[in-house]
Amino acid sequence: MAKLSRRITIMTLVMAIFAILLAQLVISTSENPRRMQVGVASGCINPASPLCMATL
Repeated sequence: MAKLSRRITIMTLVMAIFAILLAQLVISTSENPRRMQVGVASGCINPASPLCMATL
């Protein structure tokens, strides 16, 4: 029984590490949330700014 619980513990830790790494990958490849919030919350004062987004 101790052998089984040790294997389950190891698998759980490996899966948790994989989930954390996958979440980091998803966050790093998504768009910058601050850029989206700035574009939605306020208008563009300076159109040449990289934080300005065009509205359709």
